[in-house]
Amino acid sequence: MKNLLNTGLVLLICGMAVVACKSDDSGDIKEVSAIAVDSVVVPSDTMTVNTLQAIKTYSQYQSGCEGFYGYDYRYDDFSRIVTAYKFKTGDPCLSTYRTYVSTINFVPQQTGTYTFKFWNGADSSGNSQWIEKSVVVK
Repeated sequence: MKNLLNTGLVLLICGMAVVACKSDDSGDIKEVSAIAVDSVVVPSDTMTVNTLQAIKTYSQYQSGCEGFYGYDYRYDDFSRIVTAYKFKTGDPCLSTYRTYVSTINFVPQQTGTYTFKFWNGADSSGNSQWIEKSVVVK
């Protein structure tokens, strides 16, 4: 009985491993592109040096085939330019959209006023639009 139980457990684990390793090309990333940040929440516009503040961004993704990929975060002393990126898979896209929330952890190293610019898409002429937020660090 003990051998039968052990054999069954081994077969169950092996079966789960085969299913987990199943190759399915439809879920692979096919494209990565910029996505507009629709809104930004900065919990506090004033903070102290070496403390953490979680800045949240919100974007709309097509259900079934798109998701958050990452940020391009460019900065100098007091300026931060942020572009969000989405991935697109080979899965069928649905006609519905969902909001995805992502977080940037900001830990300033010096005092001053930091300006964040989040890419909000392009206007009808192709000019980039930005959402700007400032944080004063004391």
